[in-house]
This record gives sequence, structure tokens and C-alpha cells, in this order.
Amino acid sequence: MRTSIDPQKRRDIKITVRVNQDEQENLVSNSNKYGLKIPGYLRSLGLNYPIKSIVDEKAAANLLKVNADMGRLGGLFKMWLEDNRADKHDFSNTRSYKDIDNLVNDIERLKLILKNEALKIMQKQA
Repeated sequence: MRTSIDPQKRRDIKITVRVNQDEQENLVSNSNKYGLKIPGYLRSLGLNYPIKSIVDEKAAANLLKVNADMGRLGGLFKMWLEDNRADKHDFSNTRSYKDIDNLVNDIERLKLILKNEALKIMQKQA
């Protein structure tokens, strides 16, 4: 079901701008950097709106997904260690439990870095 748009907010006026080939290529390139189509890019520029990059929003979402995946990985790893600690006193010739604990700490540190980077991107967009 589609709701009607306020006539004052409806965009039904078309403005045509003539550009040369170089200008057109530049507009396409710049709008693509933000993941926008040329009309949206030009509207934002012309009305002095901040240009919200869809690409940055996608990057932030992907960072948060990786952050969640790393959290699950760390949790599964800890669960495996707890389940196998009694059975496997010396489970590896090359790794100790201290090495594994350090690895889990690294996962937690990287999760925090990813989360902070995603927040920076999202705050830049606001």
C-alpha cells in the first residue's frame, strides 16, 4: 500500500543542466564515489546538504558484521577450550593454552577496533 506524498515535498520539477564530456565524466566519477546517482549528488551539492555516502554506510555495516563474526568465533573458541581442557592436557606440540588465551585476547582487541571504525564512519555520515 503506497501512501501519498505531501505535494510540497514531491519532486516533480525537472532541471536540465548541459555539460561537456569531461564534466559529465567528472560528475559520474564523483557521484559513484558516494554510491549516488548524478541527480541525488547534484541535489545535495546544490542545496548544500551533506553528501551521505552509501559506500561508507555499506562499509560500516560490513565492519559490524565482521565484528559480530569475530565475536562468535571467539565464543566458539572459548567453548571448545572449556569442553576440551580436561581431556587434552597437551593438545598441541606447537601451541599452549597461554598462546590460545593470547589469540582470544587478540580477537577481542580486533573486535573493539572494528566497532570503533564502524562508529567513526557512521558518525561522519550523521
